[in-house]
Amino acid sequence: MALHYGEVFYGNIGTASRLDFTVIGPAVNEASRMEALCSTLGCCLLMSSRVAAASPVPVRSLGRHTLRGVAEARELFTLEQDWIERRAVAGDGRRPTALGV
Repeated sequence: MALHYGEVFYGNIGTASRLDFTVIGPAVNEASRMEALCSTLGCCLLMSSRVAAASPVPVRSLGRHTLRGVAEARELFTLEQDWIERRAVAGDGRRPTALGV
């Protein structure tokens, strides 16, 4: 899964006999390219610097990576492993989630 922030266009696209709801735009493409790197980087969650800056939980940088179709390399982030482990053994009987709730 990849989290990114940016402007998108959304709505129904197609013909009267076949309409599909879709989201398009550079932010969508960038999120898709980030998601494609999850297995390569060994992370189930990647986030852009804009999302990481607003994250209520600790994150760590995975460095700058080239995304296909994006002019400049982007710094990618994931959740801090120590935070994940602390949540997993918190003892409250709930499974940890990305936002800690």
